[in-house]
Amino acid sequence: MSDRTAQAKGAFAAGNVEDSKKAHLLKATAHTEENNDEGKFLKPIVFGGLDGVSTIFAFLAGAVGAQITLVHIVALGFAQLFAGALGMGMGEYFSSKAEQDVARREEAREMWEVENNPEGEVQEMCDIYEEKGLSKEDALTVARTLSKYPDFWVEHMMLHEIGMFPPEDEGWQTVLQGVVMFASFMILGGLPLFAYIIAGHWVTSAEGRFQVTCLAAVSALFLLGVVKAYTAGMSLVKEGISMVCQGCICAGGAYLIGNTLPELLHLD
Repeated sequence: MSDRTAQAKGAFAAGNVEDSKKAHLLKATAHTEENNDEGKFLKPIVFGGLDGVSTIFAFLAGAVGAQITLVHIVALGFAQLFAGALGMGMGEYFSSKAEQDVARREEAREMWEVENNPEGEVQEMCDIYEEKGLSKEDALTVARTLSKYPDFWVEHMMLHEIGMFPPEDEGWQTVLQGVVMFASFMILGGLPLFAYIIAGHWVTSAEGRFQVTCLAAVSALFLLGVVKAYTAGMSLVKEGISMVCQGCICAGGAYLIGNTLPELLHLD
């Protein structure tokens, strides 16, 4: 992050208009503020981490409730951890790739329409501008001005006419998002499982091991919420507690099912 970007974000967080003006004056030439790369990976980190902790935590809760042996819990836990991480990682990759493919298709269509029917595209955008409150004259002025620059004009229409982000040129972006999703699921999802295994060397009862697992899972969920809050500029404590609550709801439901369903089946 550049000094200018850091100062601008700091000024916004503090609500300091004067500092914001000073930050923008640091660049009198071309505006080259970096893209928010951390935001691109925030979704797979949070989504993968939350799903990983919740899935494994919920599995352990259900397994303890169903009184499954330690050996079987470890074996099934690792199998579910890897399968879940692989599925989430591949799902993120293919969904991101599909999104980029659709964006490229729409970009090509918009470019073709600009080349073959420029006035029609100008009129379409004028209608959109007028719906947003611009006068007919101002809408036409803006549309005709932007249409002089085809590449920017197409990107602009994708955002405001189709409601879609233009495709990115970085071919490895979708791969990295899938890898980040896989790693987030594996690392955070593995914490409660490893805590359960380690606790097995010192704690004899399944309930005692599960209590250690609960502590590890809650810590992982809170840490994930803090990372999300820090990246998004939100309340660290609030987001940490929110993540913990989501994970506990999943685990509580799994524990209830695992504890009551065997008894119900036994009664039948």
